[in-house]
Amino acid sequence: MRALGPLLAVFLLAGCLGAPSSTPPAVETGRIDGAVVDGYLNPYPFQNVTLVNLGLVDQTSPLGGFTFRDVPAGTYTLISQKPGTDGDVKVVEVRPGQITRVILQMLPHREELPFVSTLPHTSYSNLATPGSDCTECAWSTFILEKPKEMVLQAKWEAIGTNDLTFSLVTESGKVLGTATGQSPMELSVHDGLPSQEKVLVQVHFPQDFTPQPVQLSFKLDLYYVADRAQQAAKS
Repeated sequence: MRALGPLLAVFLLAGCLGAPSSTPPAVETGRIDGAVVDGYLNPYPFQNVTLVNLGLVDQTSPLGGFTFRDVPAGTYTLISQKPGTDGDVKVVEVRPGQITRVILQMLPHREELPFVSTLPHTSYSNLATPGSDCTECAWSTFILEKPKEMVLQAKWEAIGTNDLTFSLVTESGKVLGTATGQSPMELSVHDGLPSQEKVLVQVHFPQDFTPQPVQLSFKLDLYYVADRAQQAAKS
């Protein structure tokens, strides 16, 4: 039994000396070069960009550029966020020994348009002239987005039995709709509605009434997601 001790030690020592050394394989990497710009392709300087998978963050240069070096080959997600914008997310593929180029675009955040936007207004005419347009009653508002329906509601003090005529007209002179009646009156327009343009409310007095002071109240409803009938069907 004692003779086995030296032999066993020699065997174990030989096994240790003969074991091959293992070297980790080299990791193949690439590079990500990118830029952060706004809606007009102007650079966003000093803006953080996150390489999500690796938890790395780079800040853009004064010219909006950023770089991630020695990135292992694979698929990665880049994110850049800034208050007041929608931010941007891009998924990129990094290949060994190659440069992956990417652009992140930061567009201004736009609030979702409400179903209906109501614009109230009150106008006065110290002396309404028969057969004329009430320039003192004229009112306008800028329409940013094209609505599904535009509804003008008007109220005024009675002018005998006479009717008033209301028109919705674009700044370029296009008549969207016209209605004649007594208070209260409503004018609804669906077709040819504008966007990025001013809309005017025009008031015309009849020929056969006595000149007098007039007060009118307007309410312009702009339906964006659906018109009134569609909304009523959903509710």
